[in-house]
Amino acid sequence: MDGVKNVLAGVITARVNYNDEYAPLRDARNFIAYHSKTLPPISPADYLYRIANYGGFSPSVLLLGLYYIDRLALHDQRFLVTSFNVNRLLITAIMLACKYLEDLKFSLHHFAVIGGVTARELQELEVDMLMRLEFSLAVAPDELNAYRRRLADEFLHLDCDNFDLPGKCTGIPSKSNPQQEFRPLQPLLPPHRV
Repeated sequence: MDGVKNVLAGVITARVNYNDEYAPLRDARNFIAYHSKTLPPISPADYLYRIANYGGFSPSVLLLGLYYIDRLALHDQRFLVTSFNVNRLLITAIMLACKYLEDLKFSLHHFAVIGGVTARELQELEVDMLMRLEFSLAVAPDELNAYRRRLADEFLHLDCDNFDLPGKCTGIPSKSNPQQEFRPLQPLLPPHRV
């Protein structure tokens, strides 16, 4: 599971860093429920590791959670994942993915404690995300596998010096062909969006 956590943490961190630094300001009033008043004291990668370590669910849950966040971005072009909303988006999306995929169900309170939010706030975020996803949580296995491959490909092209992830740069094959290093990626969404 460490490999999956590292890939997802690397991708989400790179996207948040890009959005924080380079993306133009967008009208995000429709997503204000996810926006924190202050910058969270925990990085997106550490937050993802916290959810994964205390959640005790399969790596597929983490993958599907990030897929749901990507779906939100597809439905509303004003939506960007930033340092101010990533944590609430992650805990909500991963909770929905866990409820959809896992037989072992955790309580809302359990996820609220892991995520550092109140149960009431998490319940409101859950309803909001379900409505934005039009209550459609099903994903075809082939589609999720294609998404997994795209994230892994995106991860292999990240600059390891831009952020610190435990074990992130170990085990990544070095690129012998410089042309391959700069080949265009084909993720579901542009690299700067989640």
